[in-house]
Amino acid sequence: MQDYCDRCATYNTMLRVNQTTLNRIRQSGSASVEEQKKLEDEIGALESSRNEHRTEAQRSHEDYVALTRRCKDEMVKIKALEEKPDKSEMEEEELEQLKSRFILVISADYQMSKLLPSWGCSPQLGSTYYLQKLSHDLFGNVNHSDDSSAVYIFDERIGPKNTDHSVSYLTHYLCNSGVVPPWVQRIHLFMDNASSTNKNCYTMGWANELVQQGGFNILRISFLIAGHMKFAPDLLFSKISHTFQRSDVFTTAELGEIAAKYASVVIV
Repeated sequence: MQDYCDRCATYNTMLRVNQTTLNRIRQSGSASVEEQKKLEDEIGALESSRNEHRTEAQRSHEDYVALTRRCKDEMVKIKALEEKPDKSEMEEEELEQLKSRFILVISADYQMSKLLPSWGCSPQLGSTYYLQKLSHDLFGNVNHSDDSSAVYIFDERIGPKNTDHSVSYLTHYLCNSGVVPPWVQRIHLFMDNASSTNKNCYTMGWANELVQQGGFNILRISFLIAGHMKFAPDLLFSKISHTFQRSDVFTTAELGEIAAKYASVVIV
């Protein structure tokens, strides 16, 4: 799946400019063979760079799908062995091996801010049209071991979304929510590469501190290639938005009720 990509847009713009220039000088007949060859080489180099970028994005998407699928498949095996009443010694050993190498894959992201009150199915009162609405942010986590989801909701009175919020909600989800089994020691977290909330030294410091404190042995963070991959939280947010846009939503609690149709909810 693909969204808007700055790099692709830049490549496409430069290709159009160079191709237009090449067509013009060919038609005029005023340019030398060397000038035409130089433009053709530039066009070829741009096309090659664009194709490499797209190939990298495709490979990244395939890796993400493979990791999330393996996480779910391995958890199914672990639960099946855990629930087996009379396990043999070999099965006990297999269970321990599965747990020791298991990697819990989590996808996390912010949804586009929601403004409340919102009239989705009723006409808005004229007296409220020019009043300032209250902005709400939703931070969503998708657990790929069982495809469960959790959403944290907060409004602008707490502050704009930033790294502090991201790491606070991730810490609660990973360490205090009871969602992550106590035997899990490896986490692979997928996030988008927004520097204001995720891809910065503070997120790296948080991950390092969590491991040093003994919460996990490994906490790996992968940042997705912008514009080329919709991931699990996007599907969750699409479901929430579909219901939100067709409902009258006046309070944070009502927004939470909508999100709760698709995920567990924490209102901050």
